Amino acid sequence: MKKVDIASLELLIEELTKEKPNQSQIKKLMAANGMDYVSDPIQQMSLVLALMSKMTSHLIEKKEKKAELL
Repeated sequence: MKKVDIASLELLIEELTKEKPNQSQIKKLMAANGMDYVSDPIQQMSLVLALMSKMTSHLIEKKEKKAELL
C-alpha cells in the first residue's frame, strides 16, 4: 500500500467539502495521495472514502498481527 500523506488527505477532504472546491488544488492533492484525478465531485469523494476504508483495514490488520505476536 502506498504511503498516504494524512495532512494532504485532510486538506483534500476539506477542499472537496467546500461549496466551490478548487479543482486544481483537488488534482494536486489527489496525485499526492496516489489517486488518479477525475472531474466528477461524487467520484472524487468516492475515491477518498475508498482510500480511507483501505487505510483503516490495513491499520486493523497490522494491529491484529501485532496482538498475535504478544
